Amino acid sequence: MNKSKYCIILLNIVSILIFCGLVDLFIHNISDNNKREIFYCDILKCIINESNTFINYLNRADDEFNQFGKTLNNKNQVTNQNKENDNICNLQNEINEYVIAENSLYKKKTNSEDKKQEVENSKFIPVKEKIVMYQKEQLENSEFIKETFYTEDPSTYISKEQLDYDSLINYDSHIKQDNSAPQILIYHTHSKEAFIDSELNNVSMTIVGVGDRLSEILHEEYGYNVIHNKEQYDKDGRDFAYSNAAVGIEKILSENPSIEIMIDLHRDETKSDVHLVKEIQGISMARFMFFNGMSYLRNKGAIESLPNKYINENLAFSFQLQLAAEEYYPGLTRKIYLKGYRYNLHYRPKSLLIELGSQTNTFQEAVNACGPIAHIINMVLKNN
Repeated sequence: MNKSKYCIILLNIVSILIFCGLVDLFIHNISDNNKREIFYCDILKCIINESNTFINYLNRADDEFNQFGKTLNNKNQVTNQNKENDNICNLQNEINEYVIAENSLYKKKTNSEDKKQEVENSKFIPVKEKIVMYQKEQLENSEFIKETFYTEDPSTYISKEQLDYDSLINYDSHIKQDNSAPQILIYHTHSKEAFIDSELNNVSMTIVGVGDRLSEILHEEYGYNVIHNKEQYDKDGRDFAYSNAAVGIEKILSENPSIEIMIDLHRDETKSDVHLVKEIQGISMARFMFFNGMSYLRNKGAIESLPNKYINENLAFSFQLQLAAEEYYPGLTRKIYLKGYRYNLHYRPKSLLIELGSQTNTFQEAVNACGPIAHIINMVLKNN
């Protein structure tokens, strides 16, 4: 700015000199010397005053320009500082994201290890002694049995004769076949039934995965020869699932006639606010329910197109299991549910349908219940 100021002053002086030269030519035409001197003095004063005014103007302009420069410099500093702050924030965000990712990975690893340790520390131990004892007088009362152990669907009916305690308890459920050949068949009419935390399209986290665990316990801990059929009979929908399952069952039974026990393992459907869970030995277990098809409709009578010559045997087998469950694991089972149709329970006397948990249970809760279920089945099959 200083160089510019001096250049402008120099130009101004040159302009003044040129102006003075022109004035001088004009003055030479004035003959009176006194008038000429007075005119010179006035012109010179005027030039000095104008020069001072112009210099003051330049000084003010210089000050304003310097102030503008300082302001601009301050803005640049602020901008640079903001950029630096933004860079610091971005770096901090990247660090935070990295830390969160690391923590999440560590937490998943820790949770996985904790769950594994929890399973190891909370291994189910079969109960050896009865916790609940029913009096014989109670059990000989058919009304007590019906009210205590059964839920009768409005569509069907169970007679007093079918609730006779002696008939139910004296049925011989003892397994005859040794484990040199298949003894138990586990299958799933509705294989797609999953749990609240099941992964999409992950069959191992559906009721089929629970069937794997039940088969494993029955085989490894109790020595049974088990076939676990994982065929998806409901892959095209549920409408014909039982018909599809019947074809598969007949094929398996024709190839393995030694099978005595058939278990159709399901997962129930309940209201969304219902959580079927019971804690046993500090382990959360899904509650389960035995289910019987009566082949009988209250308003039509016996369903002739769906005959089942093993209805009474089916009822006795599920009752013995229910009674054992209530005696050794009270509250873990729901009441036996009776419904009108057949549900493929007509192939063997010891045919069973189990509704294990519901859609609001976790997969692990359902798996945890397999320990008591296997123990109950073993007690009944060994007449213990």
